[in-house]
Amino acid sequence: DEHNFTVPYADSIQNATLEMDAAAGNFSLSDTSSDLLTFSQAGTYRNLYQYNVYRSNDDVTIKISERNGHVFYNKNNKRVVIRLSDKPVWDISLDAGASSVNYDLSKFKVRKVSLDGGAGSFKITLGDKYPDVKIDINAGASSLTLRVPKNTGCDLEITAVLSGKHLPGFQKVSSGHYQTENYDTAKNKIHLNVDAAVSSFRIIHY
Repeated sequence: DEHNFTVPYADSIQNATLEMDAAAGNFSLSDTSSDLLTFSQAGTYRNLYQYNVYRSNDDVTIKISERNGHVFYNKNNKRVVIRLSDKPVWDISLDAGASSVNYDLSKFKVRKVSLDGGAGSFKITLGDKYPDVKIDINAGASSLTLRVPKNTGCDLEITAVLSGKHLPGFQKVSSGHYQTENYDTAKNKIHLNVDAAVSSFRIIHY
């Protein structure tokens, strides 16, 4: 069934990469799985996805893409839920003309997140399970919200046309470059690179 699928976990997997290319829909990721990845769809329209798994020693890459571009469907009816193993270190990339993306990555060891898309709304929650995280966001999103742990130091480079930006706790280093006050001393660091035309950009410390 290409609507829903599972990629099994193996103990030897140290690093995992998830590359997803999708036209539109509502994407959420928050829960752990005993498998490496589970992919399930709900909603009226379910597209066919193809996935490939590449294995090299301790590393595994999962590539997921849509089989057919049924972009004309009501996007809100297409809901994709992804669950991941919390064992490996993850690199996650999503290229989407998506209507809604909500990734709560706080339970996972995430080394890199890359988002590319003309998305309606991106909401990403980061945790503190990995010490040095790199986030690249290239988006024409109407709303972009990042939630980061308050003890984590953040370095933000932003080339963006912003009508409203909400950056409490950040100090301006230079034009387009901001850091949290605890950046130098924090044990965990997040490097954010945001190239986006967003009407609303918020970073929330939790």
